[in-house]
This record gives sequence, C-alpha cells and structure tokens, in this order.
Amino acid sequence: MAETQSRESANEPTSGATSALATVIAESSLSSSQNTNDNSNRAAISTLRLEGTYERGNSWVLIAMLSVSVLGFFVAAILVVEGVFALAGIGEELIRKDDPVLGFRHRPNKSVTWRREGFGKAAFTADGLFEEISAGAHPGIYRIAVFGDSMVEGLQEPQEQGFVKLLEKKMQGEVPGKLQIMNCGVFGYSTVQACLYADEIIDKYKPDLVLYGYDTRDMAESIETWVPPGQKPMGGRPYAIKRPGAEFEISSEPVINALQQDKSKFWAQFDWFQQNSRIWGYLSENRPKLSLHNALIDAIAGFGKAADKQKKPSFSIKFFEQNKAASANTKGGSNSVSDASKKTLTIVEQNQKASYLSILDSTFEALMTRLKKHCSNENAKLVVFAIPSRSDLLPDVGAAPSLYGVSFQDELQFVRKTCKNQNIPFLDCHENARTTNESEQRKLFFVLHLTPDGHKFISEQLSPFLKNILHD
Repeated sequence: MAETQSRESANEPTSGATSALATVIAESSLSSSQNTNDNSNRAAISTLRLEGTYERGNSWVLIAMLSVSVLGFFVAAILVVEGVFALAGIGEELIRKDDPVLGFRHRPNKSVTWRREGFGKAAFTADGLFEEISAGAHPGIYRIAVFGDSMVEGLQEPQEQGFVKLLEKKMQGEVPGKLQIMNCGVFGYSTVQACLYADEIIDKYKPDLVLYGYDTRDMAESIETWVPPGQKPMGGRPYAIKRPGAEFEISSEPVINALQQDKSKFWAQFDWFQQNSRIWGYLSENRPKLSLHNALIDAIAGFGKAADKQKKPSFSIKFFEQNKAASANTKGGSNSVSDASKKTLTIVEQNQKASYLSILDSTFEALMTRLKKHCSNENAKLVVFAIPSRSDLLPDVGAAPSLYGVSFQDELQFVRKTCKNQNIPFLDCHENARTTNESEQRKLFFVLHLTPDGHKFISEQLSPFLKNILHD
C-alpha cells in the first residue's frame, strides 16, 4: 500500500510537468498559429498595397502615353501643314530681320513667295541679296549696285522681269568684260537706310557704279524718328537730319532703343520660327485680318511688334508766329483777334511747309555728299534717278494728304538741286512718265508698286542714260 502510494507520489511531479509542457506547447502552437495568421494578413495587406501601387502606376503610364500621342499628333499635324504651305508658297512674305544699324534687312537664306500686288518668287542669299555675288573687286567684271526701297526690290514680279535684270541684259557689251548689276533694294528703306546699306555693300563688293532710286517720302522717312535733344528716340529706322545752325546727324539710336525693349527681347527668342516657319509667316502676314474685331489677337500681335513704331511723325516744327497770334489775341478786340488768328494760321502753314522742305533739302544734300565721298574713296561713281510715283501721277480721290502738304514734285525739286550742286548724274523717270497719257501711266502700276510694264519702262529710260555715263 505504502509502496503504491509512494509510486503515485513519485508519479505526481511527472504528470504536472507533462501538463505544463502540454500547456506550453499549446500556447506555442496558438502563438505560432497567431503569427502565421498575422504574417498572412501582412502579406495580404502588402499584396493589396502592391496592387494599388500598380494600378496607380498604370494610370500615370496611360496618362503619359496619351500625352505623348496627343503631342505626336499635334507635331505631325504642324509638319503636314508646314509641308503643304511650303509646296504652295504660303507664309513666305516675312522677309525682314531686325538690324541694330539699318533697322531691318532681308532675312538671310530666305525663300520668298510674294502675293501682294502681283506675284513673284525669290530666294535671298546669306547676305540677303537676290543672287550669290563674290566679295571684292574682280578684273573683267563691271559691277553696278542699285539701292532703294520696294520699287527697286521688285518682289511683285519674277526678278527676271524687274528693271535691274532687264537693264543688265540690255547693257551687256557696253563695258569690257561682263556687266553685273546687283539688286540692293529693300522693302521700306528710307534714304538714310539706303545710304547706310550702301556703305556696307561698297566696302564688301566694290561696285564700280552706285545707282540710287529715289521714291516718294524717302526723305520724310529718313527724319521721322528724330526727336529734339534731351528726348529718347525710338523707332524702326535710323535717322539723319541737318537742322539750321546744327551739325549733320546720322544715328541708329532709335533702333537700338527699340530693340532693348522687353517685348523686342521676348520676341527675338522666336527668331528661328520667324525664319523657318511658314505657319508663323502666314499668321504674321494676315495679322490685320485676323485681329479685326478680335481684341485678344490684336493685343498679342501688338505686343509682338519688334520695334515701337510711332503712328504720328515725331518730327514737328514750332514757330514764333504762334506766339504772335497769342499776343494779338490779348491786345486786340474781337475783330482784330479774328483777323490776326486767320493771318497767323496762314503764315504758320506756309512756314511749316517751307521749313520742312528746307530740312529735307539740307539733309538730302548732306546724305548725298557723304555717299559720294565714300564712292569716290572706292573709285565708284554715284548716279541718282527718280522712280515714277503713282500717288503723284494718278492720285486717289480722298487720299490722305502728305505731311505739311509736301508733294513728290516738291521732293524732286531738292533732289534735282542737290544732284546739280554735287555734280551727280540724275535721271527723272517720274517726269518722263508724266509725259505719257493716263492709260499708259496706269499700266505702270499694280496699286502702288510697279508692274512688269513699269519695270520695263524704267529699264528703257535708264539704259541709254547709263550707256552715256559709262562711255564718258
């Protein structure tokens, strides 16, 4: 009995240990099960997170792919339009490039298709000329350089029909060797711009004869950006002016000031598009039509002007007669005031025109003196001719009056006088056109510019005149 009890007593600790071990194992199994469940939950959560990240990543990829597709379609559409415009010659009239000295010049290496008043195609060289010309003087080549504005440039018809090329064909054989005539006309050039451009061409290409074609308002445009001392000039052209009692001035300061404006700097960054994009060219050419009744386009285009252009001439003339009128108004009665005012008004108007013409006269003489000196230094001869002007031959009813009432006939008076005083050969093609009947005169012009008949007329006038000069 005791022995049995003893055995049971001995077995009690073993049972307790077994129970404790079972409890630990159970707890461990429970813990392991819980850990397994936790790991499974974590794995599931991680999987969900990865799936969410993957879905979001797919969304961004889809958005990026869609953006690239839209951009690619847009670029392809632009290239197609550019190609069509290139084949059709659309958007190729943006021909001027800003220049700090001249104001503007021809864009280099630019293809041109011109549809304003006629139709013509041309291609400018790297120097902005119509054909490749080798620099320097060349034995066996007699070179003539012709300067002026769009009437000389002649984009309104093929260059072969312009008077420069017609003249070159007519006069071959009149000089030993080959005759080469360079077209150096630029749309919108004033007399001072033509003279500054002539400086450049004379130094580089060494022409034997310099021919300048004077057109209406060439001198008015030469002084329009001048402002009185102390003011800041600004505009798209340089100026030249010879005022009474003052030294002759010639300056590109208005152009430099304009090009330093923020908007000029901003749009200068898009020069590549202005040079190469026909879409840009088309929008620029048609800005007046596109901006009509559209304030937004007008505002954008207005900001995009390369240089501030004054709508009204900056040049003005003040007279002491106005002070005399004020004095008469304060001293006299009502009748005397009226008479004095009318008389003073007439005097002022007459003096304005006379003073304005005097300044144009003295400035033109100073410019031609300067140009002739440069020509003489390079052994070149200077010749001037007047281009027929439709505004004088066939004036439109209701046309805006010229500044201070100065007509083209008034301008030609000081051109003739200067050429006579400076011993510069001068041919008045305008006066010769006046001797023809109205029907013949109308054949000379599209609207303002010369037709092929007009260019033929000038070549026929210049040919015998230049032959006499060359044979002297």
